Amino acid sequence: MAARGDLRKAINAAMTLDAFFGVLHAELHRAGNVALRRDDDWKEDLAGRSDDYRLLRDLAYTLKHGQLNLGKKPRIVRRPDQLFTMPGAFAPNVFSPTAFDTGQVWIDTEATDHRAHEVIGRVAEFARLQLTKYAM
Repeated sequence: MAARGDLRKAINAAMTLDAFFGVLHAELHRAGNVALRRDDDWKEDLAGRSDDYRLLRDLAYTLKHGQLNLGKKPRIVRRPDQLFTMPGAFAPNVFSPTAFDTGQVWIDTEATDHRAHEVIGRVAEFARLQLTKYAM
């Protein structure tokens, strides 16, 4: 999250968080805490409770599979190029650590654009809440 302009790190974070939810599902299902057998079904349920997780999950799927065609599930992100870096600009507050910001990774959607580091941060918090919910 600190490397706001690093596309590679944004991709790694999105893929890692998505994988985390898959591993968490497997453990919760094994322990009998989640009835849904398929992690895709459980992830769909989570996506219904968190817009940020839905965005990140769709981003991870498109990064893994390439362009997503119309299917059963409506996707917020359909193409890998919807994750991109915008060049930074000089910030007049020279005492700010981001005074010479070199860029920002964005996630483009039809509705609006999202700062990747903010979405990643909120999904990391959502993951922490899931761990707390299941006393892990």
